[in-house]
Amino acid sequence: MESLRLFEKHLLQETGYGLLLDREADGARPVEPDRRYRYQLEKGPLPEESSAAGIDVHGRTLLGLAQDGLDDPVSLTEAKQLMRAALALYLGDKPLKTREFFRKAQAYPPSD
Repeated sequence: MESLRLFEKHLLQETGYGLLLDREADGARPVEPDRRYRYQLEKGPLPEESSAAGIDVHGRTLLGLAQDGLDDPVSLTEAKQLMRAALALYLGDKPLKTREFFRKAQAYPPSD
């Protein structure tokens, strides 16, 4: 459900909680697609070897989210984990019904 993950990313951006996706948390180095990171929600991605706590994610997942293009199953799974954690932190316990909305929307044929 790439469209759901991208919707969630844009929702966070529009509510002022956009995620740092293309640079490491210190802002000095760009995210590398083949590197693993630990994403700290209130800071951003840190290199995996930094021993920081956070959500494990590949650089290609972060860059895919940044460029609105998640194209493999691993990236979709990691993006789901990251978005769920971010939504829970920033928007609270009340669940969003975006998954249900997208399922219903896909059931209807496009109108001409």
